[in-house]
Amino acid sequence: MDSSMYLYDVPPVLMEKFCKIIDSGDDSLGWRGLASRIVPSWTEVRRTERLEAIGKSPTRELIWAWAQQNKTVGDLVKVLEDMCHYRSPAVGY
Repeated sequence: MDSSMYLYDVPPVLMEKFCKIIDSGDDSLGWRGLASRIVPSWTEVRRTERLEAIGKSPTRELIWAWAQQNKTVGDLVKVLEDMCHYRSPAVGY
């Protein structure tokens, strides 16, 4: 996958797998850690918490909103590396 690909162009199946992984992470490695790096205010984090409470994927909601700012796969990789999520050397992006 090309690092210049826009997040909203990532295949839905792949994005769903990513969301499940991040949703299952604990605070700093999960969606709250992601939110602390990509959302503009804590108000958005609180809104995301409410969405999680009604059964929606918090990661999916965060990534979708962030993708609307024309963020790329490369942007997401940088954030994930900042969170200490590292990709396998055998897997490209």
